[in-house]
Parts: sequence; structure tokens; C-alpha cells
Amino acid sequence: SANAQDPAQTQKPLLWKIHSSGNHYLFGTIHIPDPRVTTLPASVQQAIAQSDVVVTEIPINESTMIGAAEGMLLPAPQTLSGLLEPTLIKNINAELHLINAWLNLSAFDRMKPWAFAASLPMLQMQLKYAGAPALDVLLATNAVAAGKRNDGIETIQEQLNVFDGMPQAQQIRMLAYTVKEMQ
Repeated sequence: SANAQDPAQTQKPLLWKIHSSGNHYLFGTIHIPDPRVTTLPASVQQAIAQSDVVVTEIPINESTMIGAAEGMLLPAPQTLSGLLEPTLIKNINAELHLINAWLNLSAFDRMKPWAFAASLPMLQMQLKYAGAPALDVLLATNAVAAGKRNDGIETIQEQLNVFDGMPQAQQIRMLAYTVKEMQ
């Protein structure tokens, strides 16, 4: 409605101060580039300014991002479409077409089933805000630009191992469930 307020203005950020020696904060984030999330409230900006280190889920740097991208790909010559049943391919293409009329599975054919399942629900928002960093990337980039250190809770390899440890059939079931939930 015309009177609805922007959620970023009505919600308090998920920011907690941990009382110990020094300034420690915990900030709940989500991996999306929506300005309602990436426009940081003053309390979050102040907490970051008072911090020496910003710890994100994984370290945000070129090496990690390249590792993440490579870790999401199937080994050649495997293709995602070669692993999936025709009905699932049809349903995926229908969902992709709703996101953008030019999209189809061939654009994502090198992705592992788990990686595509994780990416598909966020695809529409990523296209809408193309080029805008997700919140965790924004936080890490701003921290480094301000001379702060960025560390990760885990390495990219530790994170990828969780998904790669799933049998491929389970990854495909996860993808099928994701597509079904989007319909």
C-alpha cells in the first residue's frame, strides 16, 4: 500500500553487543544485494567503525571468490542437464523463464546440483540488483577499505566440503525440492 514503510526503516538490525573485554559485535546477515538489507543502520556502521576485525562466514577476497566459483562447477565433461530427468529440466526451465524470458538451464549447465539449488532462489534478486554486492561482501569490502582485517569463520573448502559430501542423488533431490517450492 502507499502507506507501507520500507522494512529497513521499521526493523531493528540483528546486531548484538557481546559484553567482554573490548568491543565485540554479532551481526546477522543474509547473502542478498537488496538495498533494504545493504543500507546499513547507523548502529551497524558505528559497530564496524569501532571494530578492528570483521569476521564473515568465509573470508571475502579474490582467492576465496575464485575458489567458490570453481567449487560450484561439475567436473568436465559432466553437465547438470545430463544428470537430471526430463521433467525436472522442464520445471527448471519454466522457473527460469519466469525470472527472465531469456534464461534456460544451459546457462547453468556446468553447476553442481547443490550449487544450482542454492543459487536459483536468489537469481531474480541478483538480476534485479546486478552488480550490487551482497551484504557479507559489502561488509568485508568496506572493512578492508577502512584498514580493518577480514577473517572467516570457516574456509571456502570447509564450506564446499559440506555440500560436496552429499551424494549426487541427494543433491538432485535438493534441487527438485527447491524448484517445487518456487512453483
